[in-house]
Amino acid sequence: MSDHLCVHCAMCCDRTLFGYVQVTQDEVDALGGGPEFEMVDGRLSMRQRCVQLGADGMCGVYEKRPAKCRAFRCDLLRDFEAGKVSDEVAKQVVDEAHAMRDRCEAHMLKHVPDGYMPEREPSPRRLMHALNMANKDGVDLDQKAYELAVFMYMMLTMFLKENFHDHEDLK
Repeated sequence: MSDHLCVHCAMCCDRTLFGYVQVTQDEVDALGGGPEFEMVDGRLSMRQRCVQLGADGMCGVYEKRPAKCRAFRCDLLRDFEAGKVSDEVAKQVVDEAHAMRDRCEAHMLKHVPDGYMPEREPSPRRLMHALNMANKDGVDLDQKAYELAVFMYMMLTMFLKENFHDHEDLK
């Protein structure tokens, strides 16, 4: 049943929880290499959103997935497996996280000025960085929209930290 929860969630693979996952050269070779692998802070890493994540939430290389992916268990999954939360409650938490992320992302996308849009697939983290840079550069932002973006991002970050993990598990 935990596999069903992971497929329903997929936030460890879709860039919500992580920007990168540390990998080994052997894992890169086993997965055929590609532009999603790069050095980050001196570590060989795989960029997220994982290119192996299917639209159905399934991993396209499940049997060959990197060790960090294989080992990761978010706090919600651990609580579910320990019987601390039911399947229904766990799915509600995941659905709320997805909804918060999607609302935050949609709001930010409307307010990131030209020239500041992230080059890679946008995520709340990247969009917040873009908005902060524009604000720092003195770009004329709608201040209420900017403050709402900051608030939404902080709420999302706290919700993810409280229910999933502290973002240190895959570094």
